[in-house]
Amino acid sequence: MKSPYKLLIVDDHPLFRRGVRQLVELDPRLCLIAETATAEEAIHFIKTKNPDLVLLDLCLGPDAHGLDLLKTIRDLRPDLPVVILTVSDAEDDLLQALREGAAGYLLKNQPPKEILAGIHTALHGHLEISGQLRSALSDALTHARTSRPPDSTSASLSRREMQIAHAVAKGESNKKIAQRLGISDQTVKVHMKRILKRMGMKNRVELAVWVHQNRLEKPG
Repeated sequence: MKSPYKLLIVDDHPLFRRGVRQLVELDPRLCLIAETATAEEAIHFIKTKNPDLVLLDLCLGPDAHGLDLLKTIRDLRPDLPVVILTVSDAEDDLLQALREGAAGYLLKNQPPKEILAGIHTALHGHLEISGQLRSALSDALTHARTSRPPDSTSASLSRREMQIAHAVAKGESNKKIAQRLGISDQTVKVHMKRILKRMGMKNRVELAVWVHQNRLEKPG
């Protein structure tokens, strides 16, 4: 049997951390290896315990914010998925977290089964957003689409890359994109890496926002 995925939780509420530990213990595929209330300890645990995923609250006390720690983690370990687990259902917090590279955004009031499912979704490389917030994200993308003029940087993408960019903006997974375009999942991943690097973006959410903001025409 494969070793359990190692989780680190960063949250300044001891009772909530205990609840997460009890929840994780129900799933043999997961193991909570460390918990902390501070950014400093979180970085220490990431360096010494090498977790597979971080659960991060946005509020870490009066002088700290989870988004600042998220930025630090992304610089330290770009490959490490960080899932925001918070009480905040504010659209601005959601969009900022996704722009900074969060692998998911879950709400603390979600049913335990949904939280566990969201963790596994992020562990497998897919973006997970609380169902309560998906409409807010859709509204934000729609607003972005109508609020900015086209961007000439789209000319730097090939026809295939533009096809993939539009598919990402529609919320399609790599697997679905591969099936529709008749290419392999790995080829889609390679294209995605090139697109994000060329555009100076951190994740597919930024790419989706960019497509909507610039009202890019879909290639034939």
